[in-house]
Amino acid sequence: MEAWRQFNTGLFSLDFKDPTRSDFQASALSYRIGETILGRYSVTENVVRRTISRLSIEREDLLVIRMHLSGQTKGVMNGRDFLMQADRITMFDFHQSIEAHTNDVDYLSLTVPFSTVGYDPSRHPHLMQFPISSPFARVVGANLQQLIDLAPQSSVADATTISEGLVNLLRTFIAGTVPDQPTEECAVSTKIAIRRYIQANLRNPNLTVDGICNAMHVQQRDLYGMFEVDGGVRRFISRLRLEGAYEELSYTEPMRGAVARIAGRWTYPDQAYFSKLFHENFGVRPTDALGTNLQVSGTLSVGKSATTTSSEPLISLY
Repeated sequence: MEAWRQFNTGLFSLDFKDPTRSDFQASALSYRIGETILGRYSVTENVVRRTISRLSIEREDLLVIRMHLSGQTKGVMNGRDFLMQADRITMFDFHQSIEAHTNDVDYLSLTVPFSTVGYDPSRHPHLMQFPISSPFARVVGANLQQLIDLAPQSSVADATTISEGLVNLLRTFIAGTVPDQPTEECAVSTKIAIRRYIQANLRNPNLTVDGICNAMHVQQRDLYGMFEVDGGVRRFISRLRLEGAYEELSYTEPMRGAVARIAGRWTYPDQAYFSKLFHENFGVRPTDALGTNLQVSGTLSVGKSATTTSSEPLISLY
């Protein structure tokens, strides 16, 4: 508890609802990527306050994008009530007085200077929230998650590419205009979000091009262009489904009906068609894949590639 208090020194004053509780837990992990600071934070329960006196010593004005994974934060910012939780993404001016009550929160945060994204506190709202199902929140959320997943082993160059794409998206959104042709950086961010959407819906037999376009707010021609190097979006989806089926087969005991059940779970009700595609992609039959990872520990699945850890890590702040 005292360590958490020290961590926030200079930014907030902290109170604890029950300073004697023994189960208090808090953690913070932050990375600097270019002009942005990415972090994942969790805390069981506390109250944070920032007043005008503390704001006067801030080094620069910052915009914060926060995505709660669990729990909630509620309070008052510059006289306005707010609630942050997992059903929405929040964007707010960090240079505001605030009192916030947190309760078992786990959240991702991206902090960026006003000037980087064109935010003007005299013209733009101090607090903006977007439903997690909205196209804007889908893209932002997917990129935040991608960044935090990559951070421990990624190179500065790789992380900066994603970070710059996200910053460009924020800049475009804040400017209130959408270009006829998205910039290369925005396209990178959108593609990351679309890939995550596809991965989350691979077992849904109704995953279609039209459905993806509607959910992610993209045109079909743009979607096809994004996946041209993958042989097309439909082939990309099929490959991911087959790889998922291969992995599940490899951890399944060989038994009657196993292949048919797994094929069905990965949207292939026709076992003969599934077997044909499986053999074309992996050079083996589904029955040959059954139980292979039960026999040999650490075997990589066919179609999977090892990730090489970069020698140029991100700068970890905490």
